[in-house]
Amino acid sequence: MESYPLGLRVALSQLAGCAMLTAGVLFGPMDSAARALAVGACAGACAASLAGFRFPGWPWLSGALACATAGLFRGAWGWDVWVNHLTLCMLCLVAYAAIWPTVQGFLAQFFGLGTDRIEYPVDLNRESAPMWLGRGLCTSLAAALLIPLLLLALGSAAQWHAALAAFALAAWLTVALAALQPEWLLSGTLLGCFVLLVCSAPLAALGIVTPVAECDPSWLVGQLMTGSCVGFWWGLWQQAYAPSARRSS
Repeated sequence: MESYPLGLRVALSQLAGCAMLTAGVLFGPMDSAARALAVGACAGACAASLAGFRFPGWPWLSGALACATAGLFRGAWGWDVWVNHLTLCMLCLVAYAAIWPTVQGFLAQFFGLGTDRIEYPVDLNRESAPMWLGRGLCTSLAAALLIPLLLLALGSAAQWHAALAAFALAAWLTVALAALQPEWLLSGTLLGCFVLLVCSAPLAALGIVTPVAECDPSWLVGQLMTGSCVGFWWGLWQQAYAPSARRSS
């Protein structure tokens, strides 16, 4: 695939991943943890084999767009237990992103297919390992605590504004904490969805209705992860290029 233009590879990879994951969600059916992992792994493997490039956070963005696409289609079909579907969607997305480097490594090892590696715009070795780890943990913890509050504040408006809110939060956290690795932020976003999932039962027992539960889980998680990915890249760009632009002006 490396002989084809990058734009074509991106389009084919994303179309294949979205089509396979949507088919698995709608017709699988994705009704158990094992099937959710299988659907995510198959869709991620198909997308990774066609992509032929590596970029930090891209597997998560690809999986998030696929989940959002599946959620759009499934919203018209309906779904039953929100908590169960949210759990399965998170497992599916994790499998999608986790299989990506494995497939590309397999293709490179056994078929000699190279992958384009897009260079990181920020030097990852500019600080010590303990400081890097501390920043990452703080980023994950902050995202895990703020995402549930953000969703509860949005309520039913999360149906269409979750991606924008996640973008703003991710961009702010990336710049404020000087986060350099997308996995910390994205895992924190997923952990925030899990915190919301755990808190939904106590809130319901107290008679507190959470309007965010009206949103399709795949559509909601897809929005959150898409917004977080783009927000991270925006924050990374601010760290890498904005200071030099200000100095030159």
